[in-house]
Amino acid sequence: MRSAGSNGNLVNFDLSVYLSPLALGLLSLGSFFIVVSFFGCCGGIGKIRCFLMFYAVIIVFTILVEIAVVIAATAFKVEITNFVRKPLLESLKDRYEGINGTDVISAGWNVLMVVFECCGVNNFEDFQSADEWTRKVTLPGQPINGSLGVTSQPITVILSTPITCCKWTGSIPQIRLPEENNINCAISPTDGNSNKDKGCVDAIVEYVEDHYVYISCGVAVICLCQIVMLLIVICLLQAMKRRRDMDKEVQRMFRDE
Repeated sequence: MRSAGSNGNLVNFDLSVYLSPLALGLLSLGSFFIVVSFFGCCGGIGKIRCFLMFYAVIIVFTILVEIAVVIAATAFKVEITNFVRKPLLESLKDRYEGINGTDVISAGWNVLMVVFECCGVNNFEDFQSADEWTRKVTLPGQPINGSLGVTSQPITVILSTPITCCKWTGSIPQIRLPEENNINCAISPTDGNSNKDKGCVDAIVEYVEDHYVYISCGVAVICLCQIVMLLIVICLLQAMKRRRDMDKEVQRMFRDE
């Protein structure tokens, strides 16, 4: 994976680079449900009982998981929130490498902090124990007297927060720092230029609460569609059973004759 940012030029942060692991995960999940749908379709067209049974089992399992997640998220919101903080803090401490990290953990944190405009699990202080995070960043030299051919010496600075904790401009996935190569928001963060005091756990909880009605309606529609599909499969299985019993009865009548 190519780097989404560089020490020399931080004006553009290509978020699409970091979305690759998420995209692959969604593609894998989508492929699984395509296979399940294939079984359901073939079972319905060919009246293959084992295919329909497999399809029905997967639908029931999916519905149960969705209901369990909704109940847990509603009834145990505080407990779940506190429970996820520890592993998230451990991932920051042990594996977060900064804006140039291309591993899944670093990429995931960078996307999370940019999208939800947050910093760390609780706040920017979480990064003080990040062992793999490179705090030193080398900035390119600046033109002297407007000459592009003559520049000052590159300088090395120490970051107080990751650059992804800064407040960015532009629209996702193409976003940028307000000023080219100006990372003062990460060197000397303030409430005006950084999201340093906004933890990502609280930001996600706030987002879910703000969009609770839409999320609930979406989950309800999905569950309703799955229930309808399950009922169709059950009706089809019952019809196949009746047809099979009828065929057996007809065969028995002919044998008796």
